Amino acid sequence: MTRQLSLLQSPAFLLSLGLLLLNDFFLKGAFPGLLAGKLSDFAGLFAFALFWIALFPAYRKSICWGIALFFLYWKTPFSQPLIEGWNSLTGLHYARVVDYTDYLALPVLILAYHYSLAYAPDWKVRVPYAIPFSVALFAFLATSTPDEYDFFLVLDETYELPYGKNEFVPRVDAADSLFIEHGLPLSEGLEPDTVNISYYAAHCGGYQWADIILIPRNDSLTNLQVIGLYYCTDDQQRRPLAKAEFERQVIDKID
Repeated sequence: MTRQLSLLQSPAFLLSLGLLLLNDFFLKGAFPGLLAGKLSDFAGLFAFALFWIALFPAYRKSICWGIALFFLYWKTPFSQPLIEGWNSLTGLHYARVVDYTDYLALPVLILAYHYSLAYAPDWKVRVPYAIPFSVALFAFLATSTPDEYDFFLVLDETYELPYGKNEFVPRVDAADSLFIEHGLPLSEGLEPDTVNISYYAAHCGGYQWADIILIPRNDSLTNLQVIGLYYCTDDQQRRPLAKAEFERQVIDKID
């Protein structure tokens, strides 16, 4: 058991943990893009697998398979009810971005599995188990809980949709690579309505959310006001690019 717990002191585990924290708390904001967007998945899956293998070494294969299957589910819109239920139950704010290209990180679980088999305690960094254990718990929890004040680019643009509010959801569902994320279902009596749409934005390196307000004008016209975008830099120099991509990836598909 001591040998396996020493996985928490291994150079590979500590390096992946450090990359996860560095990326999510600095690199994503300073250098938004594809590399920063994917680094968390590779580093996070590797560290997460080694963490649980260190605690339950007899189940290393089941742990890797379980993480892979849950990751496949987590990165789909089908996990949204689970996320919202958990957030409601705990009062926390867990989130994820629907991005199927994140599945490219799954092979790193094979690397974690074989590393745990080949690992020798002689390689360990001599720090108490409690330190990497505690830092890992913080990293796994904090990097799934976005700070609502970070990575938010204000757009504040309004678009006129040539249909009533009730037609909005069917159009989003029919569009390619668009997903309705957080928020309550659209209400007949609530005007305006708020909703979040997840869409692919290449300049941010993956999928991101748009905060949207729907304001019905009549049965055949609706104003769509986009407040801003999550999971993107707040650098105002990127605003024209972000606006053009939002219009291409969202407005053009549902107009």
